[in-house]
Amino acid sequence: MIFKSQNQTDVSISLFKLSAPIYIDITKFGYINLNKTNEYYGYYRPEIGLSWNIFSAGYAYNLVFKKDKRDEFEKHLFFVRLSYPFLKYND
Repeated sequence: MIFKSQNQTDVSISLFKLSAPIYIDITKFGYINLNKTNEYYGYYRPEIGLSWNIFSAGYAYNLVFKKDKRDEFEKHLFFVRLSYPFLKYND
C-alpha cells in the first residue's frame, strides 16, 4: 500500500493478515520517505482491530528502525479503513 501526502510518502507490505471478524496483521513492514529532506526510515507496524464486511478499525504501533528518529515517528495509531476489491474472482 502506498500513502502519499505533501510531506511524506509511506510504502508498506504485509506478508500475512487475518481480516474477519478480528483484524490481525503482525507482518506489516514499510518505509517512510520525507519529501522535503529525501530521507528514508524503515518501520514495523503490527495492527489489531475489528472488521466487518469492507470496514475495519483498530490500533497499531509504529516501530521505527532508525534509533535517532524514534521520538519523532514511533507513535500509537488508531485507524479506520475501507477496503473494497476492484477485481473479484468467484470459482
